Formats: sequence, C-alpha cells, structure tokens
Amino acid sequence: MSSIKLRDLSVSFRDGTFGLLDINLKIEPEEFVVLIGPSGSGKTTMLRTIAGFAEPTSGSVLIGGEDMTHVPPERRRMGMVFQQHAVWPHMSVAKNVGYPLARSGQKGASISKRVERTLALVGLEG
Repeated sequence: MSSIKLRDLSVSFRDGTFGLLDINLKIEPEEFVVLIGPSGSGKTTMLRTIAGFAEPTSGSVLIGGEDMTHVPPERRRMGMVFQQHAVWPHMSVAKNVGYPLARSGQKGASISKRVERTLALVGLEG
C-alpha cells in the first residue's frame, strides 16, 4: 500500500459550487481513515478525486509520492466501491470486493484470503 497525499485540493462543479476546497490530507500506508460528514459535505467527491473519477480544479493527488492528478483511474491501482447497492449485481459481495484484485492479476487463493480479511474488518464475514 502507498501513501496518499492531497495538496490544496479543490473541486468545483459547473454551477460554481465547490465539492472540495483547499483540502490537505496525508494517509500513511496501513493507516485506517474514516470520512464522516453530512450529505453533500464532499466525502464521495474526495474519494472519486483520489480514484481519478473526478478531475480536481486545483491542487494535486500524490500516491506513493507520484503525482497522479491527471492519471486516469485505470492506471492508479486503486479500488473503489460506489454508494449504490451493488457494483455488479450478478456477483456476490466477495466477488465484488475481490474484482480489483483479480483485474490486477492476483490469483484465487491470494484474493480469497484478502477478501475474507477485508470483509471481517468491516463486520461482513460469512
């Protein structure tokens, strides 16, 4: 896992409102971070920007010390589970969670072990 650093990150929408304004954040490898706030406070916008699905208006996104601000999502080696009830409704929860690992070339036993650990961490084992 690599560190994530946001430097003076802002995202503005077409109507001129800001989804993020001058955010500075550093997340170290193995650090567990929770974003809490009311609806519309920018939690999803921040995650979408880190993953590359939203383009910042200003500032930068560094992953592992590398500037990824304008790198497309598929080249960031990130995973993101969206707010909708299922990313792929035809797949189990475990397969949805393991999908980015499979896409990165990891094999079955390694994927299963990591998926089990991750689901246990958030209370979704079994």
